[in-house]
Amino acid sequence: MTAHAKRHGAGHNYLIQHSAGSGKSNTIAWLAHALSNLHTPDGLAEIALVGPRVPAQRPEATRRLSEAELLAANDRAEELAVQGRFSQAIELLEGALTGARDVLPREHPVIFALRMRLADSRFAARDYRQAAEAYDTLLPQLAGMLGAVHPAVLGCRLNQALCMAALRQHEVALSRMSELLDDTRSALGDRDPFTLELRRELGRLLAQLGDHERARSEFRSLLPDMVTVYGADHPETRHVRDLLENLDRFLA
Repeated sequence: MTAHAKRHGAGHNYLIQHSAGSGKSNTIAWLAHALSNLHTPDGLAEIALVGPRVPAQRPEATRRLSEAELLAANDRAEELAVQGRFSQAIELLEGALTGARDVLPREHPVIFALRMRLADSRFAARDYRQAAEAYDTLLPQLAGMLGAVHPAVLGCRLNQALCMAALRQHEVALSRMSELLDDTRSALGDRDPFTLELRRELGRLLAQLGDHERARSEFRSLLPDMVTVYGADHPETRHVRDLLENLDRFLA
């Protein structure tokens, strides 16, 4: 594997067969050690299993990255996020944005895409404070590019509201979520999957705020639409039914 990685570079998949008790952990440890010392001809370290490694403490002089390299970094960060490796995605994106300084302006579509993916990765990693700050900065430009009711804009607004809820700024979260629901209903209707998700999150937030009657009313109106769209036995439908039953028991 080290010979193949040295010859062909990062980004390949490998299958290693091991029987039980044959030393899988040792293989992984030694392989990681070998790959961490593997260098490309120009001296840049590459880890064959996870792509370019950005040092935790970056030197002051950072190599400028080309637009093609920035696009590759964005694609790799998406792969890492799909795999649930959000901290690695964040590190990669931060390094890419550092390498993009003085190469492309912050408003350039490639840089904007990297910044959006970084915000989403921070949200997924539960770094809600930094994610919320990023969404506040990015949302106006995103809406200007795509339109106020584009699915990407609506999803970004929901993440922004959920950040506020996670940071215990519940009144701000409720205000933003209510405004978003009004816009979503007008654009998509009551039974669009995104609208259903938003209505569920609004009900959950109301319950957290102690407005149990309003939360129950939200879930009661939501449940028939969930059944219509997903069916009575779908996990999403059962989840809403459980939330409603819990509130019924609490308010009995």
